[in-house]
Amino acid sequence: MKIWNNAPLIRLILPFISGVILAIIFPYHTNTSLPAIFSALFIVTFITALLQFNLSYIHIWLYGLLINGVLILIGYQLTILKTEKIISNHFSQFNTNYAYVHITQAPVKKNKSVKTVAEVVAVKHGNQWYQTKGKTMLYFQKNEKSVQLNYGDNIIIKSRFIEISPPQNPNEFDYKNYLSHRNIYHQAFIKGSAWVSTGINTGNKLVATAIKLRNSLLKQMYDYGIKGNEFAVGSALLLGYEDELNPELLSAYSGAGVIHILSVSGLHVGIVYLVFNWLFSFLEKIKKGIIFKAALLLIILWFYAALTGLSPSVLRATTMFTFIIIAQAFNRNTNIYNTLAASAFLLLLINPFVLMDVGFQLSYLAVIGIITIHPKLYTIISFDNKLADVAWKMTSVSIAAQIATFPLCLYYFHQFPNYFILANMIAIPLSTLIIYLGISLFLFLKFSILAAAIAFLFKSFVDVLNNVIVKFENLPFASFTGVYINTFEMLTIYGIIIFLGYYFIQPKFNFLMIVSALIILLLNIQLTEQRKQQNQKKLIVYNISKASAIDFISGKRNVLLTDSSFSKNKQALSFNIKNNWDNLSINNTQITSGSKRTSYLFTDGKYIQFYNKRIVLLKKTNTTDHMPAAPLNIDYLILSDNCELSIPEILKMYHPKLIVFDSSNNNYQLQKWQTECITNNKAFYSVVNSGALVVDIY
Repeated sequence: MKIWNNAPLIRLILPFISGVILAIIFPYHTNTSLPAIFSALFIVTFITALLQFNLSYIHIWLYGLLINGVLILIGYQLTILKTEKIISNHFSQFNTNYAYVHITQAPVKKNKSVKTVAEVVAVKHGNQWYQTKGKTMLYFQKNEKSVQLNYGDNIIIKSRFIEISPPQNPNEFDYKNYLSHRNIYHQAFIKGSAWVSTGINTGNKLVATAIKLRNSLLKQMYDYGIKGNEFAVGSALLLGYEDELNPELLSAYSGAGVIHILSVSGLHVGIVYLVFNWLFSFLEKIKKGIIFKAALLLIILWFYAALTGLSPSVLRATTMFTFIIIAQAFNRNTNIYNTLAASAFLLLLINPFVLMDVGFQLSYLAVIGIITIHPKLYTIISFDNKLADVAWKMTSVSIAAQIATFPLCLYYFHQFPNYFILANMIAIPLSTLIIYLGISLFLFLKFSILAAAIAFLFKSFVDVLNNVIVKFENLPFASFTGVYINTFEMLTIYGIIIFLGYYFIQPKFNFLMIVSALIILLLNIQLTEQRKQQNQKKLIVYNISKASAIDFISGKRNVLLTDSSFSKNKQALSFNIKNNWDNLSINNTQITSGSKRTSYLFTDGKYIQFYNKRIVLLKKTNTTDHMPAAPLNIDYLILSDNCELSIPEILKMYHPKLIVFDSSNNNYQLQKWQTECITNNKAFYSVVNSGALVVDIY
């Protein structure tokens, strides 16, 4: 209650956030968004003035109800107003092959393409150009010309905009939803010669300068011998440049529970603040020096934010420190909860969709955990030895942050790092030292001998950090993986944490009863899911680009019948299929490209028996194998690898209930088969067009 009274902004931001969430889940657009917001603000102002003169304490709740309702409305309407797709001149409203675009994000060089985000300023419809709005993802064919693209460039492209597809496989990462929260709904693939530069750059000068300086600093790091994994991790730690991080490194840092140090966030902004706060401390001794110091700190922090790409995590941290610096400059004590709420409120007013950013959620929860749980946790154990006390303080901070974020981590990432305490005790001091060294390197670039020595230390410590993290990941039981919880289960776990915390602060029986009830509820949900998973029987034909992948699931076991090349592609397996296995609690997977015999599955060439279902898998290489003497009645016929038989020819040998075209076939063959199926009045399913086929076997 004390927090509630001392931080009034928390009471205001909660209904506002509710309105944002409602708009994202149930968007309803009208042309009255702006009038509705101004009307709501006018009503609140008018009634507030009126109630100053005549309102009894008994009816004060009516005023609170009105304020909450208005804030929900403002959050809702502001989110709708910021949803670009629904505006009348969004570029998707036009049928076009030509567009004039403005690059709004520093291009990222991939193996075969250059990826960036652009604002579509105008499109050519017929013989006329029309002004438009809306962002799109662009992929340029990589060549000498496209690698020269820069932030702010204005170019004309020849390409069709394709709406980003929803997930094509069960429980696959929803990239469409992820980009929609950034107001990106379309993408375009641009061939080498299908674009031309206008020679005009209209990017924000400050951002362009920051990007140019960042690229220069990255080059200086490289010139001083910082290369390979040391460059990848060092540049991510220091400048937020993550383009060089490979999947193996990311997996190691994630498995050890220290992935957060690779994304420039509150930790990094805080370190920069501490360094320059100390450097400028002499200004406090002169008249008005504290104001001048605050101005310098704000300029440096916001420039650093621009230097690292103005990511949401950096923005929120810089915004929070801005409030703290201003308050300190005017000798005002700040309530940390109020500061957090104020920074979040400002960011949400600018862009309500930042609420759906995972980093935004994790950062605020981590900070709340540290300021709420850490003080109580730290007092449990006391040490006379200063070194032991510092170690315990770091440990308790890490535990507090992990307690506050682990339900969300389970929900999004389906794993829990078991050695996160030990890993963070080493990673955080090391990464802090690396950032100090990096800042020193940039400050002393003009002194080549000193800079070379600092660069050597920087590289050495990054190498130590990488080796330590890899060792943690390779320890037995390094992480608890394959955990899959839904939204309700995540909220239930948070309920347990909150009421358990209340119980330790005020040991009341009611809190313990609520915790017990929530634990029983969670266990019942888990037991129900376990029973369901033990009895599950599923046939899944996945949609994997240019590959065939058929899953036979029985309980918590499965056999994946796939191409040998795809079975070796761990990254593709993880992205397209692994989440589904985690969701279904699969713990015994066999991958094969040939014959297989189990208690529930028998495969021999093209013939498959899965429980009571008879399946034939026809490929280009097995069409003439074991030809049936008479038409064979089967449940599913799966056509794969551009099988050369036509549908009429197939129907002379097999009478399937459903013909399935998997994703290893080309478009020409798919269209031909679909036309023939329609002509022969035969049921068919194309996973390329309709997503993965999921069949529950009864």
